[in-house]
Amino acid sequence: MAKIAIDIRALLAWALVEEMPKQARFLSAGDGDFVAAPSAWASIERLAILGVRVDTSGAAPIDRVPEPAHPDALVVDEAVRALASAELTMPEGFDALSDCIGLTDAERAEAHQAGWDIACARGSRLMALVVRRVLAGGEPTWRDHGPIQRRPMIGPNGKARWFRMINEAAGPGMPARPREVDGRNPKTRKPYPGAYHRFTLHPHPLVLVGERIEYQAWALALRMVADQVRHRLTDWRLLDTMPPLWPWMGEEEQGAPRILISSVSKKARQKADTAA
Repeated sequence: MAKIAIDIRALLAWALVEEMPKQARFLSAGDGDFVAAPSAWASIERLAILGVRVDTSGAAPIDRVPEPAHPDALVVDEAVRALASAELTMPEGFDALSDCIGLTDAERAEAHQAGWDIACARGSRLMALVVRRVLAGGEPTWRDHGPIQRRPMIGPNGKARWFRMINEAAGPGMPARPREVDGRNPKTRKPYPGAYHRFTLHPHPLVLVGERIEYQAWALALRMVADQVRHRLTDWRLLDTMPPLWPWMGEEEQGAPRILISSVSKKARQKADTAA
């Protein structure tokens, strides 16, 4: 019998939402047990998918023996669980803000480091991200938050603060080192010569970087799962359709990623190394 073509996102939804709850009931059932009512997990899934609670309290018991999940669903579940051991890195030169002009190198570096720290892009968090998106639908956001403004740091008086650098020894006999201090003369209430303002970004692009890293980690995770299951499915034929990895750059589907490298899939690692 010919295999049925399916998208990776639809395959994940079928396996995790429809089939794996069957497996849980099957494994927990004893000899001669029958399915009398939907499980609590099934109710949670309905709430996540439909957005409403489905009342099943009045339904008649289902007089049938619990059935195991489809073998293809077990293959998909195994591949999703393997994401928990993923090792993902941000390669040197990666820029999630390539469409944001006017940032300094220091501002870009700070945004990328902080954005990476808050993104759900590693190990069990990556697996949870994939599962959560399967249950809730949609994809992580990657869209711009609008113009980024550079504003001076404001002091308690509501005015822009002044700063200056001085050379100051940390202790007796120690060499002088530069230190940033208040740049306003307390006597004249005017800035010292050479004083400067410091600026902050609003909204700070670290939030956008974190969202884009999370989006791209999700898109890469789907590729990793697809690599693991593509040649092991018996009833499904996996389509090549995948979410783009760089949609903020107007990317058409180009295949290999340049942001994250995983140790789970050797094929994904090789592709990433080639593209980076």
